[in-house]
Amino acid sequence: MKKIISIIIPVYNGEKHINRCIDSVLKQINFDINNLEILLLNDGSTDDSLSILNEYSKKYPTIINVISHDNVGVAKTRNRGVDISIGEYIMFIDQDDFIDDDYCAIFYGEAAKNSSDVVIGGYKRPDVHNKIIYTSKNKDTEWRKYSQASVWAKIHKSSFIKSNNIKFYDGYGEDVVFSNLEYVKTNNIKQFEYTGYNWFYNNDSVSNTVQKKLDEKYNKKVIALLDTLSEVFGDNILKIQYQAMLYIGPGWILNCASQNSKADFIATTNLVLGWFKYKYPRYSNSYFFKPVGGGGSLKEIIGLSGYIFVYKLKMIALIADILCKRSNR
Repeated sequence: MKKIISIIIPVYNGEKHINRCIDSVLKQINFDINNLEILLLNDGSTDDSLSILNEYSKKYPTIINVISHDNVGVAKTRNRGVDISIGEYIMFIDQDDFIDDDYCAIFYGEAAKNSSDVVIGGYKRPDVHNKIIYTSKNKDTEWRKYSQASVWAKIHKSSFIKSNNIKFYDGYGEDVVFSNLEYVKTNNIKQFEYTGYNWFYNNDSVSNTVQKKLDEKYNKKVIALLDTLSEVFGDNILKIQYQAMLYIGPGWILNCASQNSKADFIATTNLVLGWFKYKYPRYSNSYFFKPVGGGGSLKEIIGLSGYIFVYKLKMIALIADILCKRSNR
């Protein structure tokens, strides 16, 4: 049976929230769920996830397909989902997250208007009490496209992804690489302010714990990510693409400062900003981060500009004294 949208949901030990995620898809309005293919990819879960997924498959056999394999990570799992998907369009949802009941109808409607290759929306961040702690409306600017690096809160044309062999990078920042591969392959991208994706703020998630530690392991991962993005953008990298990498690398380091020791913050800063100075000397002479393409919040501009400026004055310890936790110094 032909499907309009394939929804790819990787699952790894997701028993706590996966019901909410799947139920949010099944509750769609103004869109016939029989036109959905829901791919639940069990990535070697060791909890009760697989039995939960199988129950949904039994109840919705023409809509839900459960695929199980040994643990290979989210990148390879998503790639497998893309390869076997049959929908005209593809969506990605993370197991902790959920979507509003008009999500599929609105995204598909936007994509169908101009047969867009990618449609990018905004998102909300609900906490454990379902209180919205942050809302990101996706304004139609070139900068916003690069700063919205997730693959969720989007709809992707399947033929575009597959014909261009766009794959998830198997490493830190897999979303970032996938999104930017799309951006360099097409200009047929639509952005709108709809915020129907709910990125659950989970205090126990990897993004809120492990990934905020600036250590040798992180340093290797972020340099590998920057090297990969450098290959994606090529020799004729645009200034906005260079700035997007600043936002992804140094911007994240600055965001994590309060969680780390002064020594680790300084070491990671010197490594990553040193990479930029060596790799892109024609851009690295700029002391200020002011995104081209009509974007960037005042906080981002002031924060990252000051960070880069102090680094170039070889006074990064001053920022470390201010931002790093006293107990971590």
